[in-house]
Amino acid sequence: MSALPNSVISIEALRAAEQNLALVRWLEGSSAHIGNEELAGLYLEAVGLTADRQTLRDRLDDLERLGLITIRYEKALRVVSLTARGGDVALGRLAVEGVRRPGPDCAY
Repeated sequence: MSALPNSVISIEALRAAEQNLALVRWLEGSSAHIGNEELAGLYLEAVGLTADRQTLRDRLDDLERLGLITIRYEKALRVVSLTARGGDVALGRLAVEGVRRPGPDCAY
């Protein structure tokens, strides 16, 4: 029984790292490496990594803290931009804790 909480934490950490990878890969492939919170949520849903609004905001805040994206506000909408460091992570040239490293067959 004591293994269950560790498994749940590990699964959540893996899911967060996968969502973070998907987000930086999405921005890397987008025009001008820019998007917004609403589109980010739709993208995660499209690739089977659905996140509620608070979880999505937490992921974006984590990516900003790691220096992988910048966030600015247009009224109530969060606009996110990929940094050069974020591009390196998205392409697998740099490994950052909390973001899964893409493999050669990465689907995103």
